Amino acid sequence: LAVRVGWLQDSSLQTRTMGSFRELLVVGAQFAEAVTSIKDPRDLENFPWIVNTTNNDPLHRTFLRLSDGERRDIRAHATCMMDAAPAIRQAIIGGASFTVLPDFLVAADIAAGRILHVLPEWGLRTGGIYAVFPPARYRAPKVRAFVDVLLAFEKSRQRRPQTV
Repeated sequence: LAVRVGWLQDSSLQTRTMGSFRELLVVGAQFAEAVTSIKDPRDLENFPWIVNTTNNDPLHRTFLRLSDGERRDIRAHATCMMDAAPAIRQAIIGGASFTVLPDFLVAADIAAGRILHVLPEWGLRTGGIYAVFPPARYRAPKVRAFVDVLLAFEKSRQRRPQTV
């Protein structure tokens, strides 16, 4: 059993969708003054970014305005590249620059004021949270029980009030 977060590629593995997440554009609270000048995603192209190299095209971002679906494609100016979202989160809290992270990773930091959600009226991609396992005629009871625990946790997370 594996838990995958993101966008699954076609494979012979069996999956169980457990939940979803939204990508959020975020920056450390140290950038609060700069954020006030950002009105459109295109304004972000001149700012430094930390990009996650595990994404297919880490420098390209597509924003959709939530009110009318208007689309903006931008190319980030990467000053740093990393392959671990928790490390990127720490760098952002430390004041490094802008990035895109999943809502579940930064919601508590946004609520505490350590991280700012930039351009909340513009949306990015949503992704899935999956249990992934090889095909099997019979699944071990402990695997089924673990998946049930994960499903219950994700349902409780989705029911909590949104902080972002």
